[in-house]
Amino acid sequence: MKALSHHKLLFALLGILLLTVVAEGANLKVDCGKGGTIGAAIAKLSGRPTLGPNQITVTGACHENVSVISLDNLTLQVSKAGASISDASGGTLDTVVIADSQRFAMNGFTINGSVNCADNAVCRTQGNTIRTHRWDGAYATLGPTAIP
Repeated sequence: MKALSHHKLLFALLGILLLTVVAEGANLKVDCGKGGTIGAAIAKLSGRPTLGPNQITVTGACHENVSVISLDNLTLQVSKAGASISDASGGTLDTVVIADSQRFAMNGFTINGSVNCADNAVCRTQGNTIRTHRWDGAYATLGPTAIP
């Protein structure tokens, strides 16, 4: 009988520990002026079993194409020093694409290129400036999406 109650206690403690680890969100910082990339930060988050909320705070001029695929509860936030994201593909890809992601937010960026919220993603934006050479600066494709 005593062994059974020890097992119950052990399982209860293990469950609490796992919930604590899984539920913890991440706050990452990216400085594109020092070689950091938003893509590398997203890759770190994609490899973790977190529920979030997750935030990536960005500084500097980033020259990359950013993909957020099947990653929920993420905010891309500009630091007080400011940040921009510029298309690195020469216009062949969207500068930022968000697909199959819920509770995504992007705040305060200057984006040189296009933004695509696709495949049932929910995208919230605030204070962004989108500069594009194409007619489709910000758009939604493949299902119910939102780009306010």
